[in-house]
Amino acid sequence: MFNRFIENTWQQNNLVSKLLCGLLVPISYLYRAIFELRKYLYKVGIFKVYRVKIPVVVVGNLSVGGTGKTPLVIALAKQLGNMGYSVGIVTRGYGGSMQLPVLVGADSVASTVGDEAIVLAERTGCPVMAYPNRVAAARELEKFSGIDTLDILISDDGLQHYSLGRDVEIIVHDPQVAIQNSNILPAGPWRESADGVDDYDASALRGVNYDLLLGAPLPVRREGKHWKTVNSKVHAVAGIGKPLRFFKQLREAGYEIIEHAFSDHYEYSVDDLVFNEKLPILMTEKDAVKCRDFNIDGLYYVPATAQLSDRLSSELTSVLKRVLKRD
Repeated sequence: MFNRFIENTWQQNNLVSKLLCGLLVPISYLYRAIFELRKYLYKVGIFKVYRVKIPVVVVGNLSVGGTGKTPLVIALAKQLGNMGYSVGIVTRGYGGSMQLPVLVGADSVASTVGDEAIVLAERTGCPVMAYPNRVAAARELEKFSGIDTLDILISDDGLQHYSLGRDVEIIVHDPQVAIQNSNILPAGPWRESADGVDDYDASALRGVNYDLLLGAPLPVRREGKHWKTVNSKVHAVAGIGKPLRFFKQLREAGYEIIEHAFSDHYEYSVDDLVFNEKLPILMTEKDAVKCRDFNIDGLYYVPATAQLSDRLSSELTSVLKRVLKRD
């Protein structure tokens, strides 16, 4: 609830929100000074950078909250696979309770490895190692797979994890965030200056779209069941960084929705999804992995997909070929 309150404060443009953000600005200056010092110490080699034997592609963002990193990582892994590369992924496993790096498998549960890790593993088929410390996760993935069997390692949401060396950096950037609030944490949503987007290799500019068409069949909550067509009026459930974006896309697809917004990475119970009005329930894919065992009829998820722009795809192909020294 507190996180949601802070995020709403960042996005509002009234006197109260401006006052609250203004009070936090001195702390933001301190945060930025510490961040820039830490970044510099890694750059000059005072803080150690660990490098795996294969190229590392980092996908991240400069701001807090959902910008579509997970769908982009999925699209990137699939494209690299189609190009003939073998890909491994390390991810934070946000919301998971793991005390050590965990290889995400068919028996993994969101409470242990986090919802995003499960989505990444299922949608890409790549080995996915979940743990907040990206270096520890990368080391464990090396032990598991024998890093020589992999061509590329993708670090999901690892832009500010400078201890893991990288060859390519991709920013998923939402320009609208800077318009709403350009302050650094905690007075605003930025982890580092919005100007920092120019310091990185490539920007995806939030090129993420939800694969949703009015009347199209949507996957049901359990494998093996037939797809069904969802009615036009639905309950829309989202426990993601920016639920309003998900709701907006549903409306644009023609659905009449009743909104149910939860905090990011929310842990659902059955009671959370029991509503007075009996309608189909549409939720995000990240939410759905935590609700698989719920005995609720009419529960559907919307798979999020990303389309790599021609420019980004071309840039990545060129950089990776140079890094890998492959034609």
